[in-house]
Amino acid sequence: MKKLMLCFLMLFAFITGCSNSGSSGSGGSSGSAPVELGTLPNGSRVYVSANNLPLSASGSAEATISLSGGSPNESFVINYVINKALSVNRTHNVADVDTGISINPSSCTLGTAGSNLPTSCKLIISASDSTSAGTYTITPTAAPVSGGATVVLSPITLLVSGSTSPSSNAIDSFSLNGSAGTIIGNNIAVTVPYGTNVTNLVATYITTGSSVSVGSNVQVNGQTTNDFSGPVVYTVTAENGSTQNYTVSVTVAANTANAITAFSLNGTPGVISGQTITVEVPYGTSVTALIATYTTSGETVSVGSTLQVDGVTSNDFTAPVVYTVTAANGTTQNYTVTVTVAANTAKAITAFSLNGSAGTIVGDNIAVTVPDGTSVTALVATFTTTGTSVAVGGTAQVSTVTPNDFTSPVVYTVTAANGTTQNYTVTVMVAPPAYFQAFYPNGCTVNNTAAGIVGNCECIQDPATNKIWTVVGPNNASTNGSWDKWTGESLTAYNATDKCGLIAGGWAMPSAPNAVLGSMSASNPGGDWGDIATLAGANGTPINLGEWMNNNGFNLMCNYYWSSSSVDLDGAWDVEMTSGQMQIYQKTSVGDCVLLVHP
Repeated sequence: MKKLMLCFLMLFAFITGCSNSGSSGSGGSSGSAPVELGTLPNGSRVYVSANNLPLSASGSAEATISLSGGSPNESFVINYVINKALSVNRTHNVADVDTGISINPSSCTLGTAGSNLPTSCKLIISASDSTSAGTYTITPTAAPVSGGATVVLSPITLLVSGSTSPSSNAIDSFSLNGSAGTIIGNNIAVTVPYGTNVTNLVATYITTGSSVSVGSNVQVNGQTTNDFSGPVVYTVTAENGSTQNYTVSVTVAANTANAITAFSLNGTPGVISGQTITVEVPYGTSVTALIATYTTSGETVSVGSTLQVDGVTSNDFTAPVVYTVTAANGTTQNYTVTVTVAANTAKAITAFSLNGSAGTIVGDNIAVTVPDGTSVTALVATFTTTGTSVAVGGTAQVSTVTPNDFTSPVVYTVTAANGTTQNYTVTVMVAPPAYFQAFYPNGCTVNNTAAGIVGNCECIQDPATNKIWTVVGPNNASTNGSWDKWTGESLTAYNATDKCGLIAGGWAMPSAPNAVLGSMSASNPGGDWGDIATLAGANGTPINLGEWMNNNGFNLMCNYYWSSSSVDLDGAWDVEMTSGQMQIYQKTSVGDCVLLVHP
């Protein structure tokens, strides 16, 4: 009769809880994450849908056993052994004492992929009138169908509530969302993990009473949620109507986190591997006072006894430095920070010369002009570099020592301390010959605008041909100011006296490139003028003879100069210096000057 009444009261409590109680939710066997029970020889893992299943006398609960993974085409028979844990720390198994608990089905055959067997089995776990309140365990075993050792898996825990007498109204076991409580008298203390939301926790308990309520809300074991922001009073009612209150207080554990999740030194990020942090700072960095910027889940960070301030505190990283992170709960974790300085990346050539001729460095190109007549087949470079080594091909270069052939461009490879390289292409040009120089200068200086030398000479010698040149004309009174026009008598008179240290005679007008009209250029040289035109127009561009010749020592004051291919006055030519054009002029032309050449 007592058991019948108990069943009635539990059914009433369930119906009332569904219709009138506060909120109810997942807990115990409902909505929890699967719990792993063990691994089988083929690699399959065995899971139960929930553990710590609440169960009332004459009631039932559901759970699902499942296989996951493992080699294919394997099958196992799952059986169960039921035990009761006694308060005297002894365990009776089903062979010793009748627990009154049954499992349906009593065994399941499960298989992996390819076995054509299910991978899960739903269990109905039932208690009987003879089941007394307490903690029970169901230990699953798995036996391979193909033969082999039986594997004993981790037990499934049952929390069975039930009346032990008409006046019993105790809570013998209590947990919240899997966190076990400590019962001292009528007080239950539960510490839940850090970060737990305590506003809707589900209690799982063992009671000897017939019903449990919080205020007016009847509780459903493993389902009903409550807000534990403050203490919650659970009232247990016995079969005879007597009650007993239990006050449940919940504490959220202090944060155990004590990790460094990001770390950098003076803007250089570190690499975190376990409790080791490595940072490579740029070449040249002084490591004696680096400032760390970090992210931590702990409460404090220290180095030795010195509390660290993110982005502020400096440390000497000449040797590894240990950072200690302390969690809110006082636990600590050490991180060892090791700093290395990167090798030098510099690999430039900052100065370069060949046999004393300085080069011009533009980007990774070096241009060197060597004097006329220089042999370029074995030039020795003098250079300055920020790298650790310089090579041409596979040959190491020594400044002021190693010769190279510069007939074609030569590539110098500079290697930095960190192994990276930079190529420089050196191109050598031989300077053209100096066509003019002072002849019998008597102290005068050859004019050369490009060299910053200013001066004029009466006579100039072309070393390529050894010819000597001079000019007479209306603006050159020192020679013969009357030579406004060409006159054979004037040339005869000019040749009658010594000039420029030469014995009298030999001076003549320069011969024209050819006997017909045409342009004078590098492609149309000829006669005495050709010696000048070949050099002045060496690059094939239009020439300005007047400007070019003045830059090489002449004192040209006229735009036009007479020329002739013979002493025939009627065959005289006129050279326009600004354009290189040659035109026929009659001897009556005025304003023209005379350029004379001596062989």
